[in-house]
Amino acid sequence: MNAKAPAPGAAVPSEELADLRAVADAVAAGRPVDPEVARRVRDRSDRARKELLAARGVQDISVQLIRESRGPLDAEQERELTLAQRDLLRRGELRLTDPDTGKTYVLVPEDEYDRLHSAGR
Repeated sequence: MNAKAPAPGAAVPSEELADLRAVADAVAAGRPVDPEVARRVRDRSDRARKELLAARGVQDISVQLIRESRGPLDAEQERELTLAQRDLLRRGELRLTDPDTGKTYVLVPEDEYDRLHSAGR
């Protein structure tokens, strides 16, 4: 299976829609989901998971997201990039704006910073 995520607004395949309806109806009625429907849903989920792992590898970001939501615990963590900042850097977006002051800062690699800093002396 080499399925891609459907585009927003795209039609859901009829078999998947029927299974979705069967699961929703069973849950709403308080009865068990038909074993055959449950098997098909599990199989599709397993295939999707394997495809995602093959395409993207393990995406273990939950611990870091929880830590970021709490804020830095110490001075060392305070200097680490957040996931959002790391994504900006990887996309090549080096300009960051302080939302409080509106001032824009440009991030540069450390060796470039050292070169610029030593040239200004």
